[in-house]
Amino acid sequence: MPKCDNCGRRWPWRDAFLKSWFLIGGKRCRFCGVKQYVTPSSRRRMSFLSVAPAVAVLLWGTAAEVDILDHLYMAAAIVVIVIALLPFAMELTSEEQPLW
Repeated sequence: MPKCDNCGRRWPWRDAFLKSWFLIGGKRCRFCGVKQYVTPSSRRRMSFLSVAPAVAVLLWGTAAEVDILDHLYMAAAIVVIVIALLPFAMELTSEEQPLW
């Protein structure tokens, strides 16, 4: 779970999950009140983690000739798992930084 750059306390999963959906702009730490931003490296990592499993499932499904319904179930399960794990890949900073 991400830690506040100012006070060092870990954010609850719920706060980190909500922040993972809105990577632009800051969110105030519930413990110290300082606005926190997602680091650029963390944004890139989270983007990769959200796209890579979907691409892997698509490639595997076409190569293995999996039934389309099984393919969709597997893709949906992976999407749910990835979305639930995204907050664990997040890092925070007290300063807003450009992506590149």
